Amino acid sequence: MVLRNADVSMRRSIVALASTGALAGLGCGPGLTSSGGDGSGGTSGAIDDHGAGTHADATGDEPIACEADCGALQITVGTYHSCIAVQDGSVWCWGYNVNGALGVGTDEDSAVPVRVSGLSDVASVSAGARGTCAALTDGTVRCWGENNYGQLGDGTTEPRWSPVAVEGLVGVVGIEAHAYHRCAWLKDGTASCWGENTEGQLGDATTTDRLVPVEVVGLSDVVELSAGTYHVCARLGDGTARCWGGNEYGQLGDGTFMSRPNPVNVVGLTGIVNISAQDWETCAVLEDGTVWCWGRNQDGQLGDGTQQDRATPAPVLGLGDVVSVTGAGSRTCAVTADGRAWGWGNGTNGTLAVDPSSNHLVAQPVVDFTEALMVECRGNHTCGLRRDGTAMCWGQNQYGQLGTGSISGSSAVPLPVLPW
Repeated sequence: MVLRNADVSMRRSIVALASTGALAGLGCGPGLTSSGGDGSGGTSGAIDDHGAGTHADATGDEPIACEADCGALQITVGTYHSCIAVQDGSVWCWGYNVNGALGVGTDEDSAVPVRVSGLSDVASVSAGARGTCAALTDGTVRCWGENNYGQLGDGTTEPRWSPVAVEGLVGVVGIEAHAYHRCAWLKDGTASCWGENTEGQLGDATTTDRLVPVEVVGLSDVVELSAGTYHVCARLGDGTARCWGGNEYGQLGDGTFMSRPNPVNVVGLTGIVNISAQDWETCAVLEDGTVWCWGRNQDGQLGDGTQQDRATPAPVLGLGDVVSVTGAGSRTCAVTADGRAWGWGNGTNGTLAVDPSSNHLVAQPVVDFTEALMVECRGNHTCGLRRDGTAMCWGQNQYGQLGTGSISGSSAVPLPVLPW
């Protein structure tokens, strides 16, 4: 499969998996309905005989079939909502819709995917806490949802129920949202961040919140960014990483516990092909397929068999041939080249799809989820895409964030997202 824009790389797992050929032959999901055009009008629609339930949106217009390229390309997870980027350039979200996190012009929750209004030509999408951002194929960014720290980047602190343009950003390759700040990396190898800056997570050598993007100081040759709750990490073209922001658990990986408002080197790691900044921890995949993690480890989310915090990288035990890693909520997930998904750390409420009765200090295989293309475990639930283009989610579901068409307490096994 060819991505929509050769100059725009998908973030995290898609970046790593594209080079393996795992994206080839990604199929379209069944029964998707769409408003077509530029996505400014919503539709409602019925799922065909591949699934049960109703696919609805804010307006209740008559459904029309998706015109082309309807398969899921990327899935992303926020605290209580989820979103999918689709091959036709649209984005669909579901779950908790406080302050417009779903981007449909209302604050009504949805237990099934609804199309984000006024949005097209999307290259990648990233969900944060009660808000979402999308990078477009023209190199600009749109954001929507909560905006109390200026994390939408439109120069205000007003929430937005539908997408607005981030001011002053052009040439964007990818976007990363987490908590109350956002970051983007650009074609020229630089990075810019905006929103909350309590611990220097914007990387501008200050702790001042920013309502519009500011450039991360002293950083170049960026090929990937990942944001944690109060820190951010960048993977560079030479296979090294630099991190900045909060460091109370050693999540910057520089051997200290001192917060840094500008980038510092992660010590002892080279050959990095994927990086994931999590809540208060960070993990990286190396060229040899191993995973190394550092930072907070109270629930075993570093996967080193202990619950000891680490200020420098330590290897995840018993796991190899890894192509991508993600995490948050005191847990970590990975996908291996054979299409298996793995999880470790805190599995409360079924968020790891492994035994939820205890923490897991080493990697465990996710049940009932095979042929994995990507997995994102963030917020209070986990979602993944399979190589056939289908999507599944598991974990908490009190706002319908699993996308199954119903609201329930939680699920410890993966459930299909309707209608994918």
